Amino acid sequence: MLFFLSVLLSCSTTPNTEIARTLSTNSPLQKTAWLLGHWRSPKAEVQVAESWLVVSDTLIKGVSCFLKDTDTLSSQNIRLEIRGSHILYTTAQLKSFMLTLSTENTLVFENFTDDFPQKICYKNISQDSIQTELTGVLNGQPKQIQFMLGKTQK
Repeated sequence: MLFFLSVLLSCSTTPNTEIARTLSTNSPLQKTAWLLGHWRSPKAEVQVAESWLVVSDTLIKGVSCFLKDTDTLSSQNIRLEIRGSHILYTTAQLKSFMLTLSTENTLVFENFTDDFPQKICYKNISQDSIQTELTGVLNGQPKQIQFMLGKTQK
């Protein structure tokens, strides 16, 4: 089972188009369902890739990777989880960001005690395109990083 999950959560470009169906319609995580699947930034020297998989109605696992050619420069496991009445975006370092805004096309997670970022925003641009934005203050200066990601395959 662990091998199966690690393969699905790798930064591969093999999509699993069935995963959205495993999240029930009454799950609070349903508002994040448009994140499910495999995403990658356009060709560049360094690319960003994210994959999201439903584990249960209270947990979605993800992985975010920075790639150069065929090498993974860094990767981070992520969890979207229900804790109490909140939806949290939790990193492998156990930094949690609370969902503070949810619309049909936008998810905003915030943690103002984190060093950087303090805000993680996902925007559903279209069925095949999302924008990820990391914002906050780093070394006393405002900082913003944006990534455009496209579905790897339909």
